[in-house]
Amino acid sequence: MLVKKTFMKPDSAEHVAFLSRIYGVLRRKNVPHTDFLQSASFQPGNSSIITRPVGLHQWPDDGCDAYNALFYILVALKVLDLPIS
Repeated sequence: MLVKKTFMKPDSAEHVAFLSRIYGVLRRKNVPHTDFLQSASFQPGNSSIITRPVGLHQWPDDGCDAYNALFYILVALKVLDLPIS
């Protein structure tokens, strides 16, 4: 499944370029459990990205699901070597 996100503001090209750089870092650092950037379109006022998500688009069913989601976020921050506090 692919997801297209479109940005319509005048600065949309810069926004998509920024997101593309973030997805590039995630890929280069092999961050687990993160979406994959399939493509990006840079047109002022109508830019978009197409991603291949991992996981399911749903709320956690229980505390264990919520814990796992938070765990994956923290793993990504650790791999990226970003401060989490």
